[in-house]
Amino acid sequence: MSPEDDGDGILAQFGTFAFDGLREFSADLTRQFIDAGDEDAVWQLSCTFHWSARAETEALGSGQLWSFGRSLDDFFAEALALPGWAWALAGVRAPRQLTIELERI
Repeated sequence: MSPEDDGDGILAQFGTFAFDGLREFSADLTRQFIDAGDEDAVWQLSCTFHWSARAETEALGSGQLWSFGRSLDDFFAEALALPGWAWALAGVRAPRQLTIELERI
């Protein structure tokens, strides 16, 4: 079974959102995979960096990129070029928080 068929992939995303009532900019990498012992179990392991929202991060907009249909080398090259990830990796500001979560979806 291919990764596209079983949901195994990586998601890079970024944007300014107010999920918990606090408006913030985040850049996130999420690995999604199927539990081999339970085909109905889809898991996501996310690593998210958080910054306070500012005009400069608002101007970045939002975006996402899945790894499906790409080699990992191509995926990471494209993910690092996303405006939000390029800003995050430039080290303009240190993140105020890092969250790592594992959840069944």
